[in-house]
Amino acid sequence: CSQYACASGESMTGLTGGLAIFFTACFSSLGFYIPAPWEYRALPMNTPDPFSRILYANLALKFRLVQSLQSFFRNAGKKKAVVGVSGGVDSAVVCALAVQALGKQNVFAYHFPFWKNPVDGRHARAVAGQFGVKMNVVPIAAIVEEMMAASGSPASEIVSRGHFMARARMALLY
Repeated sequence: CSQYACASGESMTGLTGGLAIFFTACFSSLGFYIPAPWEYRALPMNTPDPFSRILYANLALKFRLVQSLQSFFRNAGKKKAVVGVSGGVDSAVVCALAVQALGKQNVFAYHFPFWKNPVDGRHARAVAGQFGVKMNVVPIAAIVEEMMAASGSPASEIVSRGHFMARARMALLY
């Protein structure tokens, strides 16, 4: 991964602050007005409306996260990102932040399905489409089954399978 820096929702979960950033991602994807970075200082933080206070706090958090990502990529000497998109909230947030930080032309999404679950695939395609990034789909069932067989884990061992699924996805991203 010498040309790209890699990111996944799982590795960013602690950084996003749970639902805090989820609200901002939802508001922007639904077309609500999101102020430009230079407007953040002018936001009225003393508003009596609790919903507005939450929104403004989330906007500030989003701004800090985008700045942190830009700084990380600048310090690493990288301009492009590879993002694993599962179809869930965490990876959607990471994709949104990466696009904000680097521009959609510099973010590449990968979806690595194990199960044949059409809902996850639809959600992953929707995320890629919403943020205007190219997405490749690479099924990992055969890779995971080979890893399990090589390790001697029984095919019925669901915990081992989950671990191997995560390792296969990260290996492919890198």
